Amino acid sequence: MHRGWRMRHNLSAVWMVARREFLDQFRDWRIVVPMFVLVTLFPFIADDTTRQAVNFMNRFGGSLILDNLIPFVVLVIGFFPLSFTLVVALESFVGEKERGTIEPLLSSPLEDTHMYLGKLLVGIATPLVFSFASIGIYLMLVSRRDVEFPSAYMLA
Repeated sequence: MHRGWRMRHNLSAVWMVARREFLDQFRDWRIVVPMFVLVTLFPFIADDTTRQAVNFMNRFGGSLILDNLIPFVVLVIGFFPLSFTLVVALESFVGEKERGTIEPLLSSPLEDTHMYLGKLLVGIATPLVFSFASIGIYLMLVSRRDVEFPSAYMLA
């Protein structure tokens, strides 16, 4: 009974830090604007580039390269939002220091692991969600065109 309560208390503390960190992240325009631009504009740019490459390859019969192009672009599109993980992680503690909220946070009854896991959860989950959204937008754009869609095996 005591062990279950402690685990629930630990998860509650981690979620509290994660929720606070998530709200702090979305208040900072230096994180929100580049993420939004990457997620919304980059798939359209990549789709246009892919379309031009497909037309070029079709002119010269390069179907082998074409089969590998779309999964490669999916990889590239998924990578850019994930590169913000480092920015989010650095902003996490530096932002606390800039706002003057790191001292109260460190003097709170939270353990270091609660703070670390809460900030880690948001630092990984937010760019991952943006990455999946960007990949989803690109795959919807590709599926609307007259291009042979790669197999799920190639996309995985």
